[in-house]
Amino acid sequence: MPSFEAEITTTVEVDFEVFCAKCGAGLCSQSTGGNTTRRRQPYVSVEPCERCLEAEYDKGHTEGYAEGSKDGYDSGYEEGYHVAE
Repeated sequence: MPSFEAEITTTVEVDFEVFCAKCGAGLCSQSTGGNTTRRRQPYVSVEPCERCLEAEYDKGHTEGYAEGSKDGYDSGYEEGYHVAE
């Protein structure tokens, strides 16, 4: 679970949970928190949700394949490419 410290008039530690906004998966193990080195401001760094990342990869692959196939057929592919003689 990520946490950071913030100085108000005293130092407090804030613990919170992080969830994927798209699928609701818990992201605490993929999150880190702390204070910036220079300004000592709190920050949280969250890696992408593995489940949604994989789904988007698959979607991109499928859409790219469909688009490439369509482009091939639009360019004259039917039973194989024909070489102009």
